[in-house]
Amino acid sequence: MKSAQSSIEYLIMFAFILAVIVPIWVYANNNINTTNERLQKSYAENAVQRLAAAADMVYVQGHPARMTIRIRIPEAVENASIKQHEISIRVSSRGGPSDIYYTTVAPLNGSLPSSPGFYFITLRAMEEGYVNISFGG
Repeated sequence: MKSAQSSIEYLIMFAFILAVIVPIWVYANNNINTTNERLQKSYAENAVQRLAAAADMVYVQGHPARMTIRIRIPEAVENASIKQHEISIRVSSRGGPSDIYYTTVAPLNGSLPSSPGFYFITLRAMEEGYVNISFGG
């Protein structure tokens, strides 16, 4: 009888510990995921902002101005693009994709990497009056 009572006590203790630990683990895991999503968006915002500032700086200086910057494309990137006066990166999250973009004074041409990682981006003021953006690994 004592061994059955002892087994039940252990089961009750185990269930109580599980009831305390599981909600804490779920809460912590949710916070980690939310923080990671914010971090990915922050990387995208930083990259877009730095690219736009560099493009405008090169544009104002005119041909043959040139600048190379290093940016980080976040892991959650779905797509990165350059259209006329806009640089944008689409980042995925649990709540759906977010478009992070920045507009420039400079007309733009070129492309951005769509794979996560660090890249050297070269911006060149062209004689035709636009800024060409190219990248290498």
